[in-house]
Amino acid sequence: MLATNSQLLYEGNHSSLYFQTVNESTSAFIVKILKSNQINALETSQLNNEYLITQLLDGIKGVRKVISKEYINGYPAILLEYVQGATIKDFFGKDKHSIPTFLKIAIQISDTLSQIHQRNIIHKDINSNNIIYNQETKEVKIIDFGISTKISLKTQNLGNPNKLEGTLAYISPEQTGRMNRLVDHRSDLYSLGITFFEMLTGKLPFEAEDPMELVHSHIAKNPPKVGDFNLGITPIIEQIVHKLLSKSAELRYQSALGLKNDLEVVLKSIESGTDIPADFRLGQMDFAGKFQIPQKLYGRDKEIAEL
Repeated sequence: MLATNSQLLYEGNHSSLYFQTVNESTSAFIVKILKSNQINALETSQLNNEYLITQLLDGIKGVRKVISKEYINGYPAILLEYVQGATIKDFFGKDKHSIPTFLKIAIQISDTLSQIHQRNIIHKDINSNNIIYNQETKEVKIIDFGISTKISLKTQNLGNPNKLEGTLAYISPEQTGRMNRLVDHRSDLYSLGITFFEMLTGKLPFEAEDPMELVHSHIAKNPPKVGDFNLGITPIIEQIVHKLLSKSAELRYQSALGLKNDLEVVLKSIESGTDIPADFRLGQMDFAGKFQIPQKLYGRDKEIAEL
């Protein structure tokens, strides 16, 4: 509960930073509150959803904790753990960082995402603004589960591209709602590939002001190579990002754990100054851990070509 001695430190559009003294110790927390005079059902639903989903993820170190759900001055609100640090976008956007630094952060993100997926949750909005990095503690936190869902076989129809769920520059091809494919945990891996690309190059692979052009890029346009923007990128890292950005979910990593394993192999090689083993192949330890029927359409090659 928001104590009467709480003090407001920062206030944004939908969140406020408070600190309060409890048992002579000071703790900071975020209050995410809907303060508009006309609170719509979607915003309320997303706020409740973030509270419920984050509760399901309790105990995962790399996920920002939820404290409680409240009404403050008549407005719905949730209290969240205050996470010290900078967004991945800011951390990698302001300064150029070494490849080992990228790998260590990427491994943490992959590990946390793996734990989220193991609890059958799809984040659906992985991007560089929803990942916080604390440079002092070297810890990573994934935040903002407002549109996250429990994994189901329900087809996502996201409608108008101006109203797509998630952040359009990061969404997977199947998340556009235009490929007649189900959205599952591998959509998060595509979004993570976009985030990795941005961390390594300072750019997004697809940039456009027109939403339809971005949708088309995710569905049909091949992303540029990471090495075209950062000459210090090793081929193996470029291959990892390329695999994450595969248009077909079957060609991506099938698990964040498999991705984490490959990143660890690369980091170990760099830190030890040795070559990556000759028999190493991407995805050797990549197992979905779930029964999945491939969604690729087989046969009718002539008809598909004509279409």
